[in-house]
Amino acid sequence: MNHPALLFWNISVAESLQQLQTTPNGLTNDEVARRLTRYGFNRLKPKQQSTILTLLLAQFKSLISSF
Repeated sequence: MNHPALLFWNISVAESLQQLQTTPNGLTNDEVARRLTRYGFNRLKPKQQSTILTLLLAQFKSLISSF
């Protein structure tokens, strides 16, 4: 994946597969293991919980920025 990201809707399926270094059949188990080691799991970051103090401070921030 050394190529700059192209607009995916403007390229062919074959080009997409080539850029992603995969095949229509997917990745081999070895390639999956290599990519997991290199990139980690595809997970979203957990939401940061707000405390009463951060909510209160955010209210004042909104008031100050509106003037």
